[in-house]
Amino acid sequence: MPRPKQSTVRVQRDKYTPKGGTTTERWRVFVHYRSPAGDLTRKSFLAPKGASKAKAEALGRQRLAELQVADGATIDDAVRLARRLREDAGEPPTQPATLPTTKTTPTVAVFSERYMVDFCKANRQAHATLARKRAAFNLHINPVIGGVPVGRVTGEHVQKVKARLADYAPRSVNTILGVLRAMLRVAEEWNVIAKAPKVRMVKVHEDEPDWFEPDEYQALCQAAAAIDLRTLAVVLLGGDAGLRRGEMLALKWADVDLRHNRVVVRASRSRKGEKPPKNGKTRSVPMTDNLRLTLQALRAEPEHHAVYVLWTKLRRSYPKGKRPLQPGLPAEGTLRNWLLKATDRADITPKCVHALRHTFCSDLGDHGVEAATIKVLAGHSDLRMTNRYVHVRASAPAEGIRALKRAPIFEPSSTNRARTPDPSPVYQ
Repeated sequence: MPRPKQSTVRVQRDKYTPKGGTTTERWRVFVHYRSPAGDLTRKSFLAPKGASKAKAEALGRQRLAELQVADGATIDDAVRLARRLREDAGEPPTQPATLPTTKTTPTVAVFSERYMVDFCKANRQAHATLARKRAAFNLHINPVIGGVPVGRVTGEHVQKVKARLADYAPRSVNTILGVLRAMLRVAEEWNVIAKAPKVRMVKVHEDEPDWFEPDEYQALCQAAAAIDLRTLAVVLLGGDAGLRRGEMLALKWADVDLRHNRVVVRASRSRKGEKPPKNGKTRSVPMTDNLRLTLQALRAEPEHHAVYVLWTKLRRSYPKGKRPLQPGLPAEGTLRNWLLKATDRADITPKCVHALRHTFCSDLGDHGVEAATIKVLAGHSDLRMTNRYVHVRASAPAEGIRALKRAPIFEPSSTNRARTPDPSPVYQ
């Protein structure tokens, strides 16, 4: 049978034998959907027992409308398609059209592709964000509720996704649930569903802050200086200027203004190339004396890169077709390895490169800098994010208690015995 050049619905009598039953004749419906791109989708199913030929054709038209809506068409397009099919079948034009209901909304797996392309990519989300969301759909969400229509997703389906993630860390679970919640809200915004169901996150216990105490940071700077100037530059760019890892990789000598003693953050670099900073705004950060002297010495080295501040002498062998975007420049893991060597030399607990940025914000807050100023220097878009970066030193609680300066209650004693309060006349 030749393939149809357009969408069609066809029915024919078919013999059906249920398990352990008798053979009966029922209507089998064949649905051929031709997308605007020319792709053909073929579906077939048996009409309910006792259904007439007209009922079977109506079910076929409804299924065809579901396929068209799932492919991104509007309900009006589906209605026009159903009307054309009725006219081709010779049915009266006054017969009401079969509209897709909530049961015919696209499934989670189908709509997730629309969400990734028409929303995430269209809004130019970061490559790492796109990879994280696609992994959440392919590995965790679609295997559980991918076949459920978006309009019928309830809190029970969300709980099934949670049950699949029972062995994951709470933060990882919330990250995956956040992807599902964002997709459902977009479906509500696009009028695909009436209202997005509520997605409840799991409780996350606060961990120890990942930052360097003042004495640890001092030891880290001394250890980095003993290794080389590049390692010291990484530590100071994060701890004295608050640059993110991608901003360190994208920092150029043209952005280091030694005359006005400042570093201008204009871009961030990742595996996919350069882009604007995280909040999309260029910021200027004044340099400390240590950072300025380090960059001056690094600039004077004969083997420095002509454009970028940080470079690497390591020469790797890459597979065929896997050349780096900028040969000679360090990758994201290279900065982590440099910092790891410095922490090992300083004999302190290893931390990630982003911990330097937390150290920068915490030291500013410890010296009484206002939160609004820290927000500008760190390049945050919200003060709530700044508050998450400002941590309290381990010795701060004890110093705060000593600052109370309460009047003494016990008299000093010349012996080693415990001081005793003066007897009150009330109890004599």
